[in-house]
Amino acid sequence: MRNRNGFTLVEMAIVLVIIGLILGAVIKGGDLIDGAKEKKFKAEIDQLYTSYYTYIDKYARVPGDDDKASTRWTGATNGNNDGLINTTTTTPASTVDEQSNKTGALDHLRRAGMLAGTVDTASNHVSSAYPGVSMNFGLGTSTIWGRNSNLIIISGLSRENARDLDAKYDDGDGTTGDIRGFTAAAAADNYTTNYSYSAYRLR
Repeated sequence: MRNRNGFTLVEMAIVLVIIGLILGAVIKGGDLIDGAKEKKFKAEIDQLYTSYYTYIDKYARVPGDDDKASTRWTGATNGNNDGLINTTTTTPASTVDEQSNKTGALDHLRRAGMLAGTVDTASNHVSSAYPGVSMNFGLGTSTIWGRNSNLIIISGLSRENARDLDAKYDDGDGTTGDIRGFTAAAAADNYTTNYSYSAYRLR
């Protein structure tokens, strides 16, 4: 009987193929999970987008800017009906309204039954796809956007996920298009180390 010490080349090749298949499945599984999270997050943005326009269609007012909100719902805060989701004061004067949680846009949408969540003007819309990421509404000024534009402001999104979102659903450049990156001072930013927010323009 032949004494076998160790593996033959064929056996080693088979083992390496099996290891490769396992690693490939793990990597592919990770990609599928990441892809599913990205799609779920985009669906959350679309939910805000859709509820925003549904509100406009129903009430002929922009949520958060609705000057008749208090007549519909006790405790709601009125806007001034200028078509813009903005606060009365923002320091510093910014391209992205960093005080967007005071506008009442989410509150109006929740009171109207168009968006799930607690009726509370100070409460952001929290993502279930990406823990720690929240969304709200705000204003982008004409200095950067070409015209004053209502925005969905995304806070807490990683640079990598922000770049992927921009590349897949816009132009891939954080300083142009409808999806952009911003620093804490609200200057346009291409998802660098200074990146703080993403802003999704509402047309």
